[in-house]
Amino acid sequence: MTHAERNSVERRLAALGRIVNGAAFNVAIAVLILVSIALLFTEFLLPPGDELERVVFAGDLVTWIFVVELTLRFTAAPSKKTFFSNYWIDILAVLPVLRVFRTLRLIRLLRMLRLARAATILLRRSGWLSVRLERFLGHVGILLIATTMLILCGALAMLSETDPAASSGEALGDFFENLWLATFLFVSGEPVGTIPGTVTGHLVAITISVAGLVVFAVMVGAFSASMSTYLRTKMEDRDLSIDELRNHTLICGWDRMGGLILSELESVAHVWRQGVVVISETETDVVAASGVANPRRLFHVKDDFTKVSVLESVGARYAQAAIVLADKGQNLRDQDRDARTVLAALTLEKINPRIFTCAELLDEVNATHLHIAGVEEIVSRTTITAGLFTSTLVNRGITSVVSDLLTHKVGTCLRKIDVPGEFVGREFIDVFEHFKRQFDAIVLGLDRNGDDGKPDRVVNPPNSRTIRQGDKLIVVTGVHSSLGETG
Repeated sequence: MTHAERNSVERRLAALGRIVNGAAFNVAIAVLILVSIALLFTEFLLPPGDELERVVFAGDLVTWIFVVELTLRFTAAPSKKTFFSNYWIDILAVLPVLRVFRTLRLIRLLRMLRLARAATILLRRSGWLSVRLERFLGHVGILLIATTMLILCGALAMLSETDPAASSGEALGDFFENLWLATFLFVSGEPVGTIPGTVTGHLVAITISVAGLVVFAVMVGAFSASMSTYLRTKMEDRDLSIDELRNHTLICGWDRMGGLILSELESVAHVWRQGVVVISETETDVVAASGVANPRRLFHVKDDFTKVSVLESVGARYAQAAIVLADKGQNLRDQDRDARTVLAALTLEKINPRIFTCAELLDEVNATHLHIAGVEEIVSRTTITAGLFTSTLVNRGITSVVSDLLTHKVGTCLRKIDVPGEFVGREFIDVFEHFKRQFDAIVLGLDRNGDDGKPDRVVNPPNSRTIRQGDKLIVVTGVHSSLGETG
């Protein structure tokens, strides 16, 4: 396979990964899981006949959709080992669709296993609430889901041992009776009612009783300090490993400003969702230093960010952006810090020419090397700070305005968006008036590629400036505005 073909395959796999990890796809799967479980209950409650056959067919159809879903996830997964580690329960849940596993009707209860996946998807897609639920009530939630699944499966299993020719109404009454029986077996280990006299009925009753003892033992142990720490650690496991990240952001180096950068990045949802990796030899707890609320997509690799092997290991080849800070290291001199910044930026651009790199320099004399390497943005902290001090002295109060524009948590922020197609060929003043009236946003400037192929960014263009195809607008808008970000 040629290099171009390999890149094409990687792009297609990356696109597939974005689809299967997207919010819409996962919410749709969660809804289908709930539909599958509803069909499963209906199947156990209906007597034999045409209606039951239709329900079984619908359930099998949904399960085949799950087979396709898991196949797509397997294809898009960079690490097959991680895929099987994350989805082995889901694979078990779809086995009843295969004819070889249809010998026993009880095997179809394996579909209930995906209930945990549906609960996980819906909790995590609820935003900040899911983080707090997982952090404070996560282990309790796992026990409750496990308990619910065991009792429901036990009730359905014992129902399957009753008269299959019973009417829907009779079967529903039998289900509630078995649900009551399964609940008492789970809670006390003793039956309150009649256990089906078959071998399967007795095995199900024993399983429920033993499961109840195990669950309550775990619940008691969860209140001990060691168990609480263990469960909390398990609940904080990240959704992905580093080798699965795609279109993520790298932060090379660390200082006191690093925590503020992470805090700001978390407020930009589409960036944080893709993952952020900090590469620095610092012993600082980057999660605690930044105070981020959702550390699931934050990784810290304690190693030298100038090494090719280290940057390869954190997925630099697939990253979409990188920030290279002037890492102080072991009390390095300013010249040495800039040298490390230049080396890291050069390495990043060599590994991944498509990456957007923003590098911090202490001495702007070294900017020439970064420009040659293709670094897109160079930030001089001293120059910006000096400019702010001077502007504040001349125009008092302007610092608060600049701070408001540069943050993404509250107030206003800067965004770069595509020009609507209907404004191509029109004057800048037309776009300015439209965005102010329609979105209460101020168009601050234009970003376009110049005739020489280099970026041509103009702040406050003339009113008569003609808008071209491919132009982007730099706007000042509220942080919760409906205007999207295109980067």
